[in-house]
Amino acid sequence: MRNFQIYDPEFIIKTGVDRTEQISWDVARNHIDIGFVSGRVPSNLHSLLNIKPYIKEEVVLISTFSLFGHLKTIKIKHLYYLNIIGLNPNTSAQKSINCCLTRSGINCDRLYYKIQLNSTEASKGAVKENFGVSFISFKSIKKESKLHFTFVFRIKNQRMFRTLWIISNLNHIDSIKALKIKAKILTPISDYKKNFIDKIVY
Repeated sequence: MRNFQIYDPEFIIKTGVDRTEQISWDVARNHIDIGFVSGRVPSNLHSLLNIKPYIKEEVVLISTFSLFGHLKTIKIKHLYYLNIIGLNPNTSAQKSINCCLTRSGINCDRLYYKIQLNSTEASKGAVKENFGVSFISFKSIKKESKLHFTFVFRIKNQRMFRTLWIISNLNHIDSIKALKIKAKILTPISDYKKNFIDKIVY
């Protein structure tokens, strides 16, 4: 967001973090101009919202200790012996991660979730306190990774991705701020095929 203020010093953006469902409803009710979500947008809001893919996020496994020696990749079978820190199973974010894991051949029912929390930041905090490991967006832990607070692991022979979506109200005339944001950041993901997107948008 700092880049927007450099681009336009008088440009003020208010941001917040919430669940996908709440963000979707806030956009539908014109309480906010634009939302970024990774989970399932409620199906009863599809006719009110413009939903577009924004970016692909890589999902990785993080820990504060080195698993299995100095390996940077692990086999799927090893995941079933770990204490997993996840999000509340009813949240769209956790459902999105589960879809990502399932596409990679991981049986989510066999994973042992020691703790399930309500936010990504809480999950990162629990990992730092050595309660277990967590599947999380690589973008969200870049700082911790560079500072060596966490170890990053990938599944052997594959990489996992989920989609971040940008949503806006179909029937709302965008504010000047919203138009500026869209002009600066709304770039289509070139390597997405429509049939893949249709499978991901719920």
